Amino acid sequence: MATQAALNRSPVRVEMRTVGVFTDTFDQVNGVSRMLRQLVRYCERHSLSIDIHTYGDCTGVERRDPIRIFRHRARLPLACYPDLRFDLWHSGRRVLRVCSGIDYGLIHAATPGSMGLLGARLAQSRSLPLIGSCQTALPERVESQVARAASGLRLSSLGLERTAKRLTLKYIGRFYDRCRLVLVPSQAIRQALQTHLSSPLKVFSRGVDAERFNPRFRRAEAGLTALYVGRLTCEKNLNLLVELFKHREDARLLVVGDGPYRRSMERQLDRAEFTGVLYGDRLSRAFASADLFVFPSSTDAFGNAVLEAMSSGLPVVVSDQGGPRELVEHEVTGFVAGGRDEFDTYVSLLIRDEGRRMEMGRQARGAALRQSWERSFDELFLVYREFSL
Repeated sequence: MATQAALNRSPVRVEMRTVGVFTDTFDQVNGVSRMLRQLVRYCERHSLSIDIHTYGDCTGVERRDPIRIFRHRARLPLACYPDLRFDLWHSGRRVLRVCSGIDYGLIHAATPGSMGLLGARLAQSRSLPLIGSCQTALPERVESQVARAASGLRLSSLGLERTAKRLTLKYIGRFYDRCRLVLVPSQAIRQALQTHLSSPLKVFSRGVDAERFNPRFRRAEAGLTALYVGRLTCEKNLNLLVELFKHREDARLLVVGDGPYRRSMERQLDRAEFTGVLYGDRLSRAFASADLFVFPSSTDAFGNAVLEAMSSGLPVVVSDQGGPRELVEHEVTGFVAGGRDEFDTYVSLLIRDEGRRMEMGRQARGAALRQSWERSFDELFLVYREFSL
């Protein structure tokens, strides 16, 4: 392990061989992609050499000296989830041929799809250290998707759910047990995986861009606004969000994002506003102009949107299951709710009590400022330096 003297040195001042990062997602809208794009910006600021290997619409390389982003076109793509993709035709030879002349010191398999598998294969063939990242609560999400599919077909889902979860855990074990270290975004994911993996696990927390998500973007709105930002999918527990706001008249609900559950939500929430996916200043204004943030998901591994809401000065209400609860100091920066009744109680309290809402928002902003991307990636490069050849 790194010595204290090593930890006190800035990771950006230490010469390292190039790190190869293999990810199934980079250009898409999800937490993993946003994190990796922030990693590229960090490496640009500090002149650190990394290669990103990912899927793209066209095969090619984007050069941001000393960073290179290799996009490989999948021949027969299958997107199991926004951050988990497979190429069923398996373009592995082409990817590995591109890597043949590159002197990597370490491979980071950032996702466990087919691009991550190629990174693991490259590490094994060259006897390179392999670091893995488990970014999502994959077994729980697979279980949720199977249950939903079975319900739609009017099938008994209990046996299918258990089988799907067992097979997913088996796959995760086989993928990550070849790694020297597995990085996870929260203690919740660490605890869920530690009995299934033999590799050591370390929490690598994500950061937030406090200038992009900032109360200065606030615009005056008529009435109180509750906000949800994220993918509109059933595993986000959005049926609870519908229940909370279907008949509520003391606040309007603003929903930012898109996904297969959007049409159903729009039918049930005729007073809510749906914007679709927002970017840049429009997203910043949506966060900062709201009054509270409601995030009912119980399967998120981290919850980037929760941290972005806090950075924007909003009190948040999150589930007591999953990673987002670790971002919230209960009754200080927001509330951690144990179920529908507690969600309803806390949302109502924040709507009624302006003083408490404002103070919690101020505390939330202060807490978010302590979780910068700079600090997160400083810690990541300490890990890279420790394991790199």
